[in-house]
Order: sequence, then structure tokens, then C-alpha cells
Amino acid sequence: MSARLHLVLALGAAIASIGCSDPVPPASKAGVSLHVFGTGACAIPQGVVKGIGEPAPDSTSAAGKGKPIFDGESGVKTNCRVSNGPNFSVSGSASQSPISFNVNAQLGPDGKGTGTIGLFVPEANGNLTSPADMPCSIEAIVTSAGPQVKPGAVWAKFTCNAVTQPPADSCRADGEFVFENCD
Repeated sequence: MSARLHLVLALGAAIASIGCSDPVPPASKAGVSLHVFGTGACAIPQGVVKGIGEPAPDSTSAAGKGKPIFDGESGVKTNCRVSNGPNFSVSGSASQSPISFNVNAQLGPDGKGTGTIGLFVPEANGNLTSPADMPCSIEAIVTSAGPQVKPGAVWAKFTCNAVTQPPADSCRADGEFVFENCD
């Protein structure tokens, strides 16, 4: 009988330790809207609009921040990091075939800053990246709750006067991105 009691106690302790583990944090999720355009050296002078999200973010419409998609769902791969403020370091990437997007930025307490953007759209026939000497303007969307950047999440718009592909392609890009559940 005492062996059975020891077994029951050991089993109870094992089950209790499972219940005390930390919950798994939710996967990161992303939404992106891209507008790539230009003249002359840009491979897509007519412009192209692409998005990730159901719908993609659009602060100028009823869609608002849209519906970001979790990493691993609907073919989306994403990861992100948004540090503690008051100055925020933002890095994130999102892809959903055939497009990809990445950002590395520094935003001040007002949600405004600069950074580098990299993207791929099939029409450009390669990756486009903002040159180091021409960073993109990045600004957190402002709602009634203030600038939409906080540790672990950001919703921002960007404007790049140049996104280039060596040797000579040079386009412009703008759009919005949402990253949530970030490190």
C-alpha cells in the first residue's frame, strides 16, 4: 500500500509541476501595405501595391490597422522586436509569397524617426533596399491613444525617397506596417 501511495504522490507532483509552467507567449503577427513606384531607373514606373494582412493596414480607411496575421498562418513568416521606450528600437520582418518586407528603425518618444527598409516585390525583379545615406522616414500612427508604438508592438507608416537595387534601379516606396506580440 505504501508503494501505491508513493506512486500517487509522485504522479501528483509531476502533474502539478506541469500546471505551474509559464504559458507559451503568442506568436508574433504582422500586417504590411507596400506601394512601390518611380520613374526613370525604376523597373516598375507604373507602380505596384502589395499587402500582408486580412486586410492589410490602411490608416486612411475603415480598415485601420487591418488584421495582422500570426507567424505560420496563411503562409506568413514574421518576427519582430520593439524595445522599451521612451526611445524605441524597432526591427521586424514579414513575408508572404511572393512579397517580403523588413525594417530597422529608431523612433523617439513622439513616435517619429528614421530607419532602413528592405522589400521584395516580383515586379522589381529583385530586392530593393533604402540606401544608408538616405534613410526612410518612419512615423507611428497616431490615434486617440497616442502614437502606436509600445514595447512589443508598433503600427507605423513609412516613406522612402529611394529604395535601390544595384547596379542602377532606383524606386520610391511608402506604406504601413503593424508588428504585434514582439520580443
